[in-house]
Amino acid sequence: IIEVNPAYGRITGYSSEELKGQNPRILKSDAQDDGFFTTLWRVLLTTGHWDGEIVNRRKNGTTYVQRTRIFAIYDSQGEIARFAGVVADITKFKESQQRLERMAFYDELTGLPNRALFADRIHKAMAECRRHGARLLGICCLDLDGFSDINERWGHGIGDKLLIEVGKRLSGCIRANDTLCRLGGDEFVVLFSDLKDEYDARDAVSRLLAIS
Repeated sequence: IIEVNPAYGRITGYSSEELKGQNPRILKSDAQDDGFFTTLWRVLLTTGHWDGEIVNRRKNGTTYVQRTRIFAIYDSQGEIARFAGVVADITKFKESQQRLERMAFYDELTGLPNRALFADRIHKAMAECRRHGARLLGICCLDLDGFSDINERWGHGIGDKLLIEVGKRLSGCIRANDTLCRLGGDEFVVLFSDLKDEYDARDAVSRLLAIS
């Protein structure tokens, strides 16, 4: 590093004096593997520029997402003499984007997939069945008996705690490739993937109904 401006110091937590003479690897977070940087350098040396996102680590140890544009600077013989970079800290933007995506596809109360994500999982599972032929799917819809009475007697706060606990227990009864969704209220639905036969489906449903 030959020179940085004060803004870069504010992003990284290092002063200009601390960064000068250092290898840029001082900011490496290990969020990207060696293959990422191999590709970066191949593109940069071939085209003279690279544009993308890098997860770096600040002086205090926290990570941040850096939008980066790197340009090659050539000497009078047309050889690369050095590189210049323009960066921006886009961490808050990425976090906001992730929150919006989570709100769109996950139930806010239980953290389970919502109706939109469940529909997407069904379409993908059906496509897999069409490709492989022998696979079977199962869909199980559940609701809680007497849930409205709990809300009326003990209040919605207690009802919400019950829904969260039910979601946790149902999640513990399904396989990694199955999907549990909360449709809303006290309604849950499970997509069972890759079932062998109807008896396999019955066993899966029995495990759900046995929670207590």
